[in-house]
This record gives sequence, C-alpha cells and structure tokens, in this order.
Amino acid sequence: MEADEPGLDPGRLVRGAIAGLAGGFVFGMMLHMMSMMSMIAALVGASHVAVGWSLHLLLAALFGAAYGALVSTTSYARGLLRGVVWSLLLWLVGDVLAMRLMMGLSIAVDPSAVSSLVGHVAYGVALGVSSVALARQAEGTREAQGGVGA
Repeated sequence: MEADEPGLDPGRLVRGAIAGLAGGFVFGMMLHMMSMMSMIAALVGASHVAVGWSLHLLLAALFGAAYGALVSTTSYARGLLRGVVWSLLLWLVGDVLAMRLMMGLSIAVDPSAVSSLVGHVAYGVALGVSSVALARQAEGTREAQGGVGA
C-alpha cells in the first residue's frame, strides 16, 4: 500500500514536521549528551543550550516538512531507507558544507563530522519510521471517514 503522490498537501507537511520533531528529539538528545547544543546556538550568535535546542528542533521540523512534501510511502522498509538517505543528504549539505563554512571551519570529514553523521542517521531512522506511522494513521482515518479528508 502506497500513500498519495508527493506534494504540498497540508496534512503531509504537518505529518512530516511532526516526524521531523521525533527525529530531532532523538538527534538532539545525542547532541545534548555530547554538550554540543551551545555550538548549535552559536549559529545564531547565542550560547544558551535552550537556544540550541530551539534552533535544532525548528530545523528538524522544517526539514521534516520538506521530507513529507517530497517522500510518500506507507511501507516501513521504504520509509526507513528514504529517511536515512534524506538524513545523509542533510548531513552532507548541512554539516559537512554549510555549518562548517558558517563557523569558519574547513570542509572536511573529521571525527566531529563522523559523530554528527551518526546523529543524522538516527534522525533519519526516526523521521522515516514516524512518517510511515503517521501516514498509516491518516490513511486509516480517511478510510474510517469513507475516503474523505486527510
């Protein structure tokens, strides 16, 4: 069973954002345990851990919504694979390139980038699985309502 085609359906964007928050929480806990939330806060000129958490979860929700718009599946295997691929793209563009340039660091895959990769993959697993669970729940709701609504 497959979900609707990718697109800007508000329900899919919201489900993607919620799934992104689930993944962001998992990744955020890893960052927090490594005392890296203040580094995330530094991206906006702050140093407080709460700012780091806020920025991290905002980005997780936004990237989750984008995932929801682009990816559509009710298969857990496909969701898991697509979530991990999405997270690898985010890691490459976000961590290896953009974040390092913003912080004046060289573009490289060093030990900190590898630990970030682990966190991004955890985000992708949670994102992919959560998005499938939410899509299945929405599909069940539509069927219960006679095919009306999302």
